[in-house]
Amino acid sequence: MIAPQLRWTLLLLAVAFAPAGRLPAEPPLPPRPDLQQMIRRAQRLPDTELPVMEDLGKPEPIPPAAAAAAPPLSLEELQAWAVGNNPALAVAAARVQAARGNWIQAGLPPNPVLSYQGNEIGAMDSAGMQGGSIGQTFITGGKLTYSQAAAAQQLRQVEQQLAAQQRRVENDVAVAYFDVLVAQRRIELAEQLLRVAEDAISATEELLRIGEVSETELNQARNESSLANIQLIKARSGYTAGWRRLAAVVGVPEIEPVRLLGDVDQGIPQLTWETSLARLMAQSPQLTAALAQVEEARWLVRRAQAEPVPDVSVQVAVMKNTATGDTVSSVTAGIPLPLFNWNQGGITEAQADLRGAQSDVDRTALRLQSELADAFLAYDVARQEVARYQEEILPNSNANLELAQEGYRRGLQGFLTLLVAWRNYAENHLAFLDALERLRRSAVVIEGLLLSGSLEDVNRPRMP
Repeated sequence: MIAPQLRWTLLLLAVAFAPAGRLPAEPPLPPRPDLQQMIRRAQRLPDTELPVMEDLGKPEPIPPAAAAAAPPLSLEELQAWAVGNNPALAVAAARVQAARGNWIQAGLPPNPVLSYQGNEIGAMDSAGMQGGSIGQTFITGGKLTYSQAAAAQQLRQVEQQLAAQQRRVENDVAVAYFDVLVAQRRIELAEQLLRVAEDAISATEELLRIGEVSETELNQARNESSLANIQLIKARSGYTAGWRRLAAVVGVPEIEPVRLLGDVDQGIPQLTWETSLARLMAQSPQLTAALAQVEEARWLVRRAQAEPVPDVSVQVAVMKNTATGDTVSSVTAGIPLPLFNWNQGGITEAQADLRGAQSDVDRTALRLQSELADAFLAYDVARQEVARYQEEILPNSNANLELAQEGYRRGLQGFLTLLVAWRNYAENHLAFLDALERLRRSAVVIEGLLLSGSLEDVNRPRMP
């Protein structure tokens, strides 16, 4: 009596497990991006899961007394510190792990249900039918495969958000780093101008002693020295503020200023529009995330189309008739009949989402090209301005100041001529540093794929 029922049970199980038509191969677990290894190398951590925030080591703050003697820092060292300490990067890494868990969960089938059953209790003064059953719902039509494939594309999107966040961190550090380098040069220029002013006072005092100049010119020389002192104060304050911004984006706000390695006007990248645009379109995490969103929408369309395929529910029960001593079994199988609901609305919604995601790729590409146009304009203007200062304006200013100084010492020129040359020298060098700062900033923006704002609210939507 049991054998025929078992045969029917096996037959139903075979039908339930039979592959549905046009099922895609189950996608492999997406590999972790190279970003993970880059982060580990920067932090010098073992090749394990991306650590949580409290596991990331911070550099020891440099005491103020030892700041002057501390070794200078390079851009690469500062970026490695920032990667290990930026809280928004830790949030993005946690979201990758959450998406990976969602990918795993999306492909898991439902659990079987184990039940107790008791029937005809009290019949013939007996315990009746006593036993248990086990039931399982079998998901058909490739629904689990489609769901997991869509989740894989969600995982790729948050991986791109993590890659974008790391690039934001590195870009913000680079911008602040070059700002501090320029601030160091402003201090050097202000100190040089102060020395020139003090030399002018000494020369004027000597010329006044021999009657070549008046007291008025000596007062002018002293005023220029005071103005040079003010310029030095401003330069030092600017350096302090720049260093504090750098310490904030690095994630170590308590660190004391030390000298930075590098020369701000050396190694300036020579960029072209065509190469920069091609690189942006090929490497932008924002565009890659938008493409992953299209693939997610494709899988969700297939998932919606598979929804009407009925799932099979099978239950097998074995019971003991305590009145007769017989053991009986039963098999129940059921499927919903898709007579009225074929998921018409769900399919329409999924197809509309796919069209929207495809259009969003075009929108993202056009937005990136527009932003690159603005950034490249700033870069191109600043590059030509810097070149003109280096090749023509600064050499002429230096030569004019030397001639004016020599002529003033010999009494061949008046103080007004020296003052004009002096101010021309200062204005040109300060303008050169301003242009150099703009050039470095725009180059970082272009090479950094237009990503910035590493300390902004990570919960604010920004991609794609």
